[in-house]
Amino acid sequence: METRHSVYIACKKNIDKNRLLDFTKSIISNKTPSFFKTNQYTKRKNNKYNFSKCCEAFEEEFKSLDGDKFFELSWEKGYYFIESKKNEIPLKICMLLDEELTERLRNDFEKVIVEDGIIAHEVNLRDSNIQNESFIDMLEYYGENADNYPKCKGTVNDVEIDIKKNPGYLYNIRGFMFGALYRMWFGKESYEFFDKGLLRSFRCFENVELGNDVTRITLYDNILDYNKKDYRDKQWAFRRELQIDEIEKILDEKSKEEQGHNVDSKVNILEGEFEHGGSRLIQTFMKDGEIAYRSEADSVEERELDKDGNEVFYIVRKLQKTN
Repeated sequence: METRHSVYIACKKNIDKNRLLDFTKSIISNKTPSFFKTNQYTKRKNNKYNFSKCCEAFEEEFKSLDGDKFFELSWEKGYYFIESKKNEIPLKICMLLDEELTERLRNDFEKVIVEDGIIAHEVNLRDSNIQNESFIDMLEYYGENADNYPKCKGTVNDVEIDIKKNPGYLYNIRGFMFGALYRMWFGKESYEFFDKGLLRSFRCFENVELGNDVTRITLYDNILDYNKKDYRDKQWAFRRELQIDEIEKILDEKSKEEQGHNVDSKVNILEGEFEHGGSRLIQTFMKDGEIAYRSEADSVEERELDKDGNEVFYIVRKLQKTN
């Protein structure tokens, strides 16, 4: 039986680098990795684990959070990685842990969620796989009867599993992954889309308020009971009552709108939590020192403003030409 836990945490991109390093060291103190890799230090290739080299690689990768960042520790049947992408809103922490390691690390990763998390979840690996597998042959490989799953016209095969009609379907929009899952955490920033009142009134195995206004919801008692009808029904109830499908549509439309604005604009204005403490990022595209369309620009002026409109960061970056 598959008992590994998949843990995902979406954090604010201005998370303190030292907090990330402290959590990374807590992973290492509980599980010695076999390999590590990063974008910069190892060029995304596995290096045999060495503590000092691993820390050096971490420091080099996270000198800043500009651009795409990646850091991974791996071991037999498990991993831990941090990833930040320019085109995604959060910094992501993802882990695949056995049951014992999950419990040893639970207080540590929940502390990260409470301090810097936007949204997070924990789910059984097999549960996540069978609920999000489109291909019939792969679903059968997992030991499932494909007749019990909804079908649709496929993008690769003629017929595939209609995974959006599975109760445990995992939405993934601009780095945010969410759904109706075994255990979930919702931070203050998530209440822009998730109704806090509906979250905290939802009846399930556990619904508690943690520090920093974080809500933790556990839909059912035993993580291994995911395929029981009562628990699948609980997932459907959560999707309906919290209007998860509608939230996905809103986020998808917002994402398309932002991408549309960003295609060939002269100025982009983005709201959120940014690396240097600003809540608004203003990007002005330039060519030869004059304002220009993005497609013609040779540089971009970036200004971060705080909630009171004060400038907290300013930089002009050269842009690489694309063919």
